[in-house]
Amino acid sequence: MNAKAGYTRFAYLQLLDSALPVGGFSHSFGLEAQVQSGRIRTIEELEEYLQTLLVHGWAAADALVIKAAYEAQNSGDLRSVPSGEAAAESSLERLWRADRLLYVQRAAEESREALRKMGSRLLRLGERLYPEIAWEPLAAAIREKRCIGTYPAVHGWFACSLGVGLDEAACGYLYASAAQAVGSALRLMPIGQTQAQLVLKALMARLEPSWFAVCGRDPLDLGASVPAADIGAMQHASLHSRLFMS
Repeated sequence: MNAKAGYTRFAYLQLLDSALPVGGFSHSFGLEAQVQSGRIRTIEELEEYLQTLLVHGWAAADALVIKAAYEAQNSGDLRSVPSGEAAAESSLERLWRADRLLYVQRAAEESREALRKMGSRLLRLGERLYPEIAWEPLAAAIREKRCIGTYPAVHGWFACSLGVGLDEAACGYLYASAAQAVGSALRLMPIGQTQAQLVLKALMARLEPSWFAVCGRDPLDLGASVPAADIGAMQHASLHSRLFMS
């Protein structure tokens, strides 16, 4: 990690901590409904489910929004073109569009709101921790409803501002997502800590390959395909008892 002057390599590690107060612990990625319905009962089924989320969800969509955030920051022009003004689409406008695309592609309302709420909390936290970072272009776009401010968009903006390389930020986000999902499984399934760590180890082996398989894409070509997670998230709202918000 080549952190910018004034930031240590530990600044980014703080963003990946499961204790970060952005609400990630309260979301199950559709897993709660899948477990209650009996569709996921074994470690093997859990690992397959999470690998699908990793490869066809988080890497194929979320990580590309992170890439869009890097392109916007690295363009050197953090001015957003006013609505209705004729101009070539700026890197910022492309980030806003990628952010909106990610949001609308989440089929379940709970999943969409999870992206928005976690992004909002991370932005507020970032403004408190590092007020010197240029948050205003992103914050203004959210206020003006030009973008949603999804969690990957804010994560990418934050990581780039800290001087973290794109590959490290994308893989870091994938790791944090995988770790949160495994943590959810621990609370939902009769598995032990060692079994959970074995699942996480298997997912870790797929982090970089999953990212490098998509990193050359235009961020606006993002697209998730995780129907089991979407169905689980939609069914979650009507569960009789719930541990998680989504």
